[in-house]
Amino acid sequence: MKNPSVAIIIINWNSFKYTDDCLVSLEELDYDSFEIVIVDNASTDNSLAKLKSKYSCLHYIENKDNLGFTGGNNEGILYALNRGFEYLLLLNNDTIVCPDFLSILIDTIKQDTTIAAVQPKIFYNYDRSILWNAGGRYIPAISHTVVDGDGKRDSEKFSKQKEVDWITGCAFLVRTSVVKEVGMLNDLFFYGCYDDVEWSLRMRGAGYRLMFCPNSIIYHDVAVASKNELEGSEGFLKPYFHYLVNRNHWILIRLNSKHLFFVTSVLFQLVKFLAFVTYFTVRNRRRKLKAAVHGFIHGITKPLVAKSLNHKHYIQLYR
Repeated sequence: MKNPSVAIIIINWNSFKYTDDCLVSLEELDYDSFEIVIVDNASTDNSLAKLKSKYSCLHYIENKDNLGFTGGNNEGILYALNRGFEYLLLLNNDTIVCPDFLSILIDTIKQDTTIAAVQPKIFYNYDRSILWNAGGRYIPAISHTVVDGDGKRDSEKFSKQKEVDWITGCAFLVRTSVVKEVGMLNDLFFYGCYDDVEWSLRMRGAGYRLMFCPNSIIYHDVAVASKNELEGSEGFLKPYFHYLVNRNHWILIRLNSKHLFFVTSVLFQLVKFLAFVTYFTVRNRRRKLKAAVHGFIHGITKPLVAKSLNHKHYIQLYR
């Protein structure tokens, strides 16, 4: 019997080494029915040309602008939908996969049509005995996300298949039929903060389940695009990341929280924001403080339409 078809969507943005390492690991997959789609977000470091030279058989989508995680992946998702793939996999380029990770995910998701999406067990790549993500939980009363296992060593506790509230965009295998029903990623979020949570909640709201598959294993170099190579006066994380964290959490609250939970979520977010402000003030991280305040204000005031946010401007402002 022929395996279901899978489009593996990988975004490249000025990061040939990570994308190359990921592709090398994908060459060892024991699965035989997939196509790799490289979405380049307007790289300026010649990484796209180098990838094309080494991997000429892949499908490439070249964006004229940096469309972020959401816009970049949506271009790949649209390609997968138009080509009739049964499943699509969002996969971060800073991951290394085990040969059987995809076949295990497919075996799990195809068992039950109520399962919309599945994720693997994800370890830190710098120490492959330390977990990064063993499933996500969502606390609706305060719109708070929890990652099971982060920073802990693997154990029996994290070795059982389970239903989860949300799946990380780092490795998100989903039925294309479900994407057609609930829509693609929300471009309001742009990059890497709560976009995967919102997508997961949409799927659950449509009556589907999400699963964590502990026997499917990958390794992750975490937050590569969010960090500077050297620690400066503002730390490793770029100020733009704090702009997004504060802004996108408000967007998630506005999109999903209702009635009493909206009130409690707002109160929780205010406390969280004051903690950010206090920390950045004490550490004299002025650019991060400005970015966090800017994100806070935009998250509350901007219309919930993607065109209301000039991402290119804020990337330059808080890079």
